[in-house]
Amino acid sequence: MRTETIDVGVRHRVLWIGTEAYPLQNIARVSTAGVVFRKGAAVGRFIGITVFWIVLGVIALVALFVADVLQTDEQTDTAIKVVGGIAGLLILIQFVRLLSVLSRRKLWALVIETAGTSHRAVISPDRNLVNTLVREIVAAINDPTATFSHTINNIVTGDQYNQYAPNTTGRVG
Repeated sequence: MRTETIDVGVRHRVLWIGTEAYPLQNIARVSTAGVVFRKGAAVGRFIGITVFWIVLGVIALVALFVADVLQTDEQTDTAIKVVGGIAGLLILIQFVRLLSVLSRRKLWALVIETAGTSHRAVISPDRNLVNTLVREIVAAINDPTATFSHTINNIVTGDQYNQYAPNTTGRVG
């Protein structure tokens, strides 16, 4: 996740979110939604990867025994320490990733629905800010003279893929 500073506002009956423009007359619904992090899936992935690295380490040690590479107790002890250390390091890296997912704060998204699709337009840890944006957008839909502007820190989660024209697909990083 990363944070970007964007401007959100209404000018001339158009809602601007960064460089994206939504004509107010095309907006069918505006709402606040909680962003759900799949913490159970993250724990399951950690357990699966941990089992994988342990099994792979055991297979590596068995392969060294079968190939008769380990001929002395000292070589065996060294091989166990090296394979165990590598597996332990890889498991530790996955554990740190798990902790980063489990420690994430609740995030709130501004969802804008037009006639055909819905867009997760803004993500913030501040629910009040998102609720304020919803109220101001709804007020602007009902009042042709309304304008407002906010500069906010938008949280970008993962890769975003946008397609605006036929056969034009791109990753927005």
